[in-house]
Amino acid sequence: MRRAAMFRDNGRWPPWRWSELKLPQSFGWLSEVSRHAENGVFAALIRDIDAPTIGTVTHVAITIVGDATDLTWAERQRIKNELFGRERWRSR
Repeated sequence: MRRAAMFRDNGRWPPWRWSELKLPQSFGWLSEVSRHAENGVFAALIRDIDAPTIGTVTHVAITIVGDATDLTWAERQRIKNELFGRERWRSR
């Protein structure tokens, strides 16, 4: 827990590691998760959803590794930028 707080405080996050992910025997939206990204500070579960009126939408659930505090808006925005690009804000 202390490690995540240190990286959050100094803003120097470790690099992201990506992996394919299938959660066995999961239900609801968890059964649709296909990718995982983590950097030792944050972890993200990622799924793509086909939305009939707008196309494919990427849904990301983010947690702080070993910590129960909330993410700030700035952290959420930085994670989005690092994982999907600064220009990404809507489905493609």
